[in-house]
Amino acid sequence: MTFCPPPDFQLLPWNSEFFGFTVARTNDTRLSPASLFWKKANGVPCLYLAAGAYEATSLALAAPRGF
Repeated sequence: MTFCPPPDFQLLPWNSEFFGFTVARTNDTRLSPASLFWKKANGVPCLYLAAGAYEATSLALAAPRGF
């Protein structure tokens, strides 16, 4: 991993090594354009999003986008 994520994102080295691809986490609690942009721009196949159960729209949008 050669890039440094912005403060709202954290690369997860253990998960990345275990799964064999880049895994990161966002501190956002709902899906945001910034999360989608950062994930796509950096080629991150798996970005964890800890959304609350009340964020039904975010959860429905996040799953098919690799979150």
